Amino acid sequence: MRFVIIVLFERMGANSSRYEFACSHCSERVVVDALVQKQLLGTGCVFCGRNVSERDFVRER
Repeated sequence: MRFVIIVLFERMGANSSRYEFACSHCSERVVVDALVQKQLLGTGCVFCGRNVSERDFVRER
């Protein structure tokens, strides 16, 4: 069993962008905001640790 907790304190405004993240390496999926997207791009997938790219994110409508 695996637990992943991402805690970021940011005020969510009406203009906050949300993205569906789907890791191209381990296929895990999660919806994140723009701040978490930026962190994932810098640190890698929280599930498998591999590098991620902009292609792994799709902006929600």
